[in-house]
Amino acid sequence: MKSTLSKSIQFSYCLYLLLASSCQEKFVVPDPIDSINEAYVTLYDDKNFKDRKFTIKYDNNPTDFDKVKSDDGKLGFGDKTSSIRWQIPKGYKCVLYDDSGYRDRYIELLPNNGVYQEIRDLDANDFGDKTSSVKWFRTSPPKITNVGDAYVDLFDDTYFKDRQLTLKYGNSPTNFDNISSDDGKKGFGDKASSVRWQIPKGYKCVLYDDNGYRDRKIELVGNGLLQEIKDLDTKNFGDKTSSAKWLRDSPPKIKDVRDAYVELFDDNNFSDRQLTLKYGNSPTNFDNISSDDGKKGFGDKTSSVRWQIPKGYKCVLYDDNGYRDRKIELVGNGLLQEIKDLNTKNFGDKTSSLKWFEISSNTISGHPEANLLKDINSAYVELYDDNNFGDRQLTIKYNRNISNLKNVKSDNGKKGFGDKTSAVRWKIPIGYKFVLYDDANYKDRKLILIGNGKLQEIRNLNSKNFNDKASSCRWERN
Repeated sequence: MKSTLSKSIQFSYCLYLLLASSCQEKFVVPDPIDSINEAYVTLYDDKNFKDRKFTIKYDNNPTDFDKVKSDDGKLGFGDKTSSIRWQIPKGYKCVLYDDSGYRDRYIELLPNNGVYQEIRDLDANDFGDKTSSVKWFRTSPPKITNVGDAYVDLFDDTYFKDRQLTLKYGNSPTNFDNISSDDGKKGFGDKASSVRWQIPKGYKCVLYDDNGYRDRKIELVGNGLLQEIKDLDTKNFGDKTSSAKWLRDSPPKIKDVRDAYVELFDDNNFSDRQLTLKYGNSPTNFDNISSDDGKKGFGDKTSSVRWQIPKGYKCVLYDDNGYRDRKIELVGNGLLQEIKDLNTKNFGDKTSSLKWFEISSNTISGHPEANLLKDINSAYVELYDDNNFGDRQLTIKYNRNISNLKNVKSDNGKKGFGDKTSAVRWKIPIGYKFVLYDDANYKDRKLILIGNGKLQEIRNLNSKNFNDKASSCRWERN
């Protein structure tokens, strides 16, 4: 009787284990991810992904695991992690630290192109029950060209650990004792021990040893890529930074007007919103245009200005729409020039329109020009989306022929210029011409732009019965 009962109990227990096993959730390996918004790291309290778990999404950066809650709502996950699963797309990583505040030893969870990864037992990595804080990072971000994307990350400890202070372009603190780190704690004077920065070519951020941008300094020069100094002691600048300032690097002197630009800023000292205007872009009403960050309206906003214009050209800022009323001239010498505060010129928050000019005693179609072009390889044509050289621009250099303008991108990268041309400028030597056609593949009616070596223009193609008509174009000999 006892034997039969014992066998019955054993059978029931085995059946229970079998049913319990079958009831456990079966893990299915997920598909690869490509968006950082889908990234996650799941930490488990026990080996082989058992017991409590704590899921961390991008960009959740817990500084102290003793104060976080696991997915089931229980407080505290410090020194608990024994196994881990993660999925991170290319260009990012997640770092686990042995101590709170992103300090001490660490282990990096790398992306592997968004494919699912796991570690069943962190003891194998000598990191079982060690994790106390976690932080997400970019690994190799794409090269930047817009200064609005520039930043500097300063860290309180070497190797990018402990408190962090992020400075965006234009934020130039004069006294680090008075500012707060990213976690809200006040005071970062003489704290920076490591630094990361990503700044486009032509700009730099300078760290100073004393308040007010004084004493010794170290320059963080931009090349568009992510750069770093893991230990500022190697530069004899550990725990020295007391102020920081953004500056334009010294670009080379320019001679070609197609390299000319003007940068207008919403605040003094080149801060806040920015509007960049290339040569030939002459807005008649700043209320209708957008700053570089896409926000509409820049009328009566300009408080500081930078420009680089070659000798023989100038850009004029006007107090009223339509190039009217008082004005201030930005005359080119090929070098970078600036006005930090337009109030010193009695022109702060006044600019409502802007126009480019060439400086010469000769005038061609209302646009001055001095030098005759003789080299066909320097010839160019500029097509504009709006009358009076407004809106988008497409620059076509010799010897580029376009069979369908719908398939090309304008100078700002937007696709499609078919049936868009409303104004045109050209500079072509004698013996050559540029022909605009009403249809693709060089067909139908045409408008011929004959070269004479001088800068020529048509402000409104309605005057030629060719407004919004050009669908193809090519270079030809006379």
